[in-house]
Amino acid sequence: METEVIISIIGAITGSIGMITGVGALILGILSFRSNYLDSISSYFTQARSEAIVQGKKIIYNSNPQQIEEMLDDFPNKVPDSIIEVINFYHNWGMMLKLHKIPRLHFYNKKGKTASGVAVTKTYLKLKPIIDCYRLNNPEYAEYYIYLYNEIDKHTPPLAPN
Repeated sequence: METEVIISIIGAITGSIGMITGVGALILGILSFRSNYLDSISSYFTQARSEAIVQGKKIIYNSNPQQIEEMLDDFPNKVPDSIIEVINFYHNWGMMLKLHKIPRLHFYNKKGKTASGVAVTKTYLKLKPIIDCYRLNNPEYAEYYIYLYNEIDKHTPPLAPN
C-alpha cells in the first residue's frame, strides 16, 4: 500500500515537472518566434535605407510612365542597377512573407496598407512594364515581388490616385 502511494506521488511530481517543462518550452518558442519577426523587420528597414534602394526609389518615384517606357527602348541596358536592386529587395521580402518569416502586418492590416505596403504598391505599379520585360526571358523573375504586391492588393483597398 505504501509503495503504491509513493509511486502515485512520484508519478504526480513527474507529470507536473513535465507540464512545467512543456509550458516553459512553449513560452520560449513564442518569444523566439517574436524575436525572429522583430529581427526580420529590423533587417527590412536597414536594407531599405541602403544607398542603392534609396536611389532606386528616387528614380522610380520621380519617373513618369513615358520615362519608364524609354528604359525599355534599349532593354535591359537603360534600366538602372538601382531599380533592379529595388525589384530584388521586394522580391526577397515577398519570399519572406510567403515563408511566414515576416508578419503580414508589416505590409497591411485591417485598416489598409502600411507605409511599407504603400511603397510596395507604388513601386510595383510603376515597374510592372520593366518586370514584364524581364519575365519574357525568365518567367519566374520577381515572382515573390508580384506575390507580395498581390497579397497587399488582395487584402487592402486600392490607393487613391496621385
